[in-house]
Amino acid sequence: MGKILSNITGKYSQAYFEYDSKKSGSMTTSHIRLDNTPITDSFNSHKVDVLVINNSSFVNKFPFGEYVKDGGIVLANLPPQAPISKQLVDSLLEKNITLYSIDATTLALESGLNNKINNIMLAALFAIEKKFDGKK
Repeated sequence: MGKILSNITGKYSQAYFEYDSKKSGSMTTSHIRLDNTPITDSFNSHKVDVLVINNSSFVNKFPFGEYVKDGGIVLANLPPQAPISKQLVDSLLEKNITLYSIDATTLALESGLNNKINNIMLAALFAIEKKFDGKK
């Protein structure tokens, strides 16, 4: 994903992925950096500009506000009317984090992609890329 974002945006990228041993249905953490200059720092940032949540069941289970920089963005795969915990809303408001949601699961099903939501989430990320471009 980092290479794709780099090719589309013309920026330098660096990516690091953390996988759960169960893989299917478990949490994968993708750390992706984009910058106008070459990235030389070591990786594994715990304060990110953009956080993408592909699995809606994780939205209220983890304190995502702790991992996003003030003024950052959360992009979540959420069905319409999905409940969002007060704790998550409070952390988003406290840190001025913008939440974007898309029902990627339904879109994937309607598009014949079954449960393969990655392309839809990637397209949504491209759509908001300009919004987080200057927030580093």
